[in-house]
Amino acid sequence: MASSSSNQPTRSISLPSRPHPLVPQIDEHFSRLRSSEVASTSVSQLSSLGHKLNILKDLYSCYDNLILLPQNQQKIVQLPDATCIDELLDGSLRLLDVCGIVKDVLSQVTEHVQEIQSSLRRRSNPELSIGDEIVGYISMRKTTKVVIKRCSKDVKEGEAHHDNVAMIGVLREIEEETAEIFESLLEAISGSKAQSHKRGASLSVVMCKLIMYHSDAYEEEVEESKNEFEDVDSNLSSLVISQKKRSCLIPNVVQAENFRKKLVKLDSAIQDLDEVLEGLFRCLVKTRATLLNIRYY
Repeated sequence: MASSSSNQPTRSISLPSRPHPLVPQIDEHFSRLRSSEVASTSVSQLSSLGHKLNILKDLYSCYDNLILLPQNQQKIVQLPDATCIDELLDGSLRLLDVCGIVKDVLSQVTEHVQEIQSSLRRRSNPELSIGDEIVGYISMRKTTKVVIKRCSKDVKEGEAHHDNVAMIGVLREIEEETAEIFESLLEAISGSKAQSHKRGASLSVVMCKLIMYHSDAYEEEVEESKNEFEDVDSNLSSLVISQKKRSCLIPNVVQAENFRKKLVKLDSAIQDLDEVLEGLFRCLVKTRATLLNIRYY
């Protein structure tokens, strides 16, 4: 019986020869993260990231239940050097800070989006123009992109380690996955890749015509990005350019309607992200509290 159980495939974190049922559950969550990388090409960027954040939430919840088992707590308490636990605590604090910053950024975007939507509803003139709400949104986006850039550096500070203690190694792997997904989320909110690509392009009368006639090429470009933040930023950039160029005549009524639709999509995407981030934040707090209790047991 012993030999057959030892032949069972296990993760590199192999716990006892008869692992607790939570161990294969953790394996399954890691597999879901890997498979979501492949599936992400068929869904929007923010939806894909929201799905991964949900899996992370399940991972942390499962890990927290596993680490609360007396035999696992005992193994960690008996470590001759508590440095690895301190490093994990530092990592968890860094991830909590990043998660909190992302939530604050999303909250700011939501506030400005709702102000613009309210302003558009109040106007008797259906045309789209640059008002105080839009100016405020553009200013806010510039500020949040600076915050996100600084936050991205904090995410990358964590270093990979290899631990002999299974429970420590598993949490390190979860933290590394969390940092990776947070980095992708920050990049998506900032739209850094798309913006750097667009800087090289000439946004002139040609772009105005693309918007005016709703060319297929323009619609395909917007659809290809599949990022609600980028879509709204792109629309606002076009609006600014169109109003600066007197020779560029744009049917603002149509542009306003398209802009409203993109604001609705962005608002909905933020609500979905905020909900899952709130759940993940609570899981991060709970796991950190468990580690602190074990560390100072």
